[in-house]
Amino acid sequence: MRSRLLPLPLLLLVLLPDLPLRAQDPMRSGAADPTRRGAWQIGAFIGSARNSPNDGALGTIPHRDHLMLGIQAGTPVLRLGVIRVSYLAQLLPLVIISDRAAPEFDPYLDANGIPRLPQRAYAVGVSPFGLEIASPANLRFSVFGATAGGGLVFTNPFPDITGRRTNFTLEAGGGVRVRIGAAQWAQLGYKYHHISNAGTAFANPGLDGNVFYAGYQWSVRLPQ
Repeated sequence: MRSRLLPLPLLLLVLLPDLPLRAQDPMRSGAADPTRRGAWQIGAFIGSARNSPNDGALGTIPHRDHLMLGIQAGTPVLRLGVIRVSYLAQLLPLVIISDRAAPEFDPYLDANGIPRLPQRAYAVGVSPFGLEIASPANLRFSVFGATAGGGLVFTNPFPDITGRRTNFTLEAGGGVRVRIGAAQWAQLGYKYHHISNAGTAFANPGLDGNVFYAGYQWSVRLPQ
């Protein structure tokens, strides 16, 4: 009888040391933190802005609306206490800029007096130079601030025929993330988005947008 019971304590001695390790694994316990070193945050977002400001600080083109679809990836590069600093990169497969005033006024006419400015301009772009500062996201809520720079290629010269198809972008903003799963988050954010050709064309008025966006992110660990 005793010989049959001996394997049970031995089995417990083998399994118990491993139990705390498993319980502390954040991916299994539902408390994954995407701001840990070695983890990548991958996600998608959609953003929009209405009636671009004309405050003279950067952009001076009014009455434009933004719509953008983006894919973002980031990974932590530095830890400062509870704060994580991450590198970010964005791919923008679709950006649409709409001109509210185009049907009403167009100073650029062809030989037949027909307006040459399209009501909408389409672009694709990339922002490979990004940085994010965030609180750990293993709690229910976390906050972040981010900035990024890159470029857009439009289907026609932008913002009008005196501009260029290729423009540069600069953005800064922040937001909040809500954990909705073991390694998934929903996010809401705002960013001030600037577009200009940096003086490489005849005209460089610049276009700004107060972009509000929503997205979904998940955390993965890539082989190192």
